[in-house]
Amino acid sequence: MWLPRASISQSATITRAKSETLQARKIVSQRKIVCAAPSYLDQHGAPKAVSELSEFDALVYWQKNQPYPWTYKEPDGRLSEAPLSWRLQFDNHEAIRDAAVRGMGFACLPSWLVREELASQRLVPVLQDVVWPLFDTYVVWPAAEAVPMKLRVAIDALVDGLRWVAEI
Repeated sequence: MWLPRASISQSATITRAKSETLQARKIVSQRKIVCAAPSYLDQHGAPKAVSELSEFDALVYWQKNQPYPWTYKEPDGRLSEAPLSWRLQFDNHEAIRDAAVRGMGFACLPSWLVREELASQRLVPVLQDVVWPLFDTYVVWPAAEAVPMKLRVAIDALVDGLRWVAEI
């Protein structure tokens, strides 16, 4: 996240920044879906349980020199990381989606990003009985005693305009 003083007054992030120099407001909670192309499923099959994911090709989001974990809820409520094997790593969710559509492996992506591919059956959801926790997205801005009206209106517009994401 980069917030130069003069040119940009707000930014979006997945994790909530705890800082005396920044303020944050949650704008949406997003749902994740694990999916693959029918061509990949025809050739390799589908996992019947999260524990089987390591037997398949995962398309992973690479962050800070490591894969971003596919976190899920165990039946007892504990959070666990899915075991993954991958040959491709990306730093862009759209690239992961596109690789999944081309039959290159399984993807774990925000539901809003793959809604059209799911509707057209270019991607198929798998492990639908697994609970993939929601992840929150925040808008952040430099801390100030008073939030300028223009910024407050922009933040409110983001919250209102992205309500549909939580419904997918």
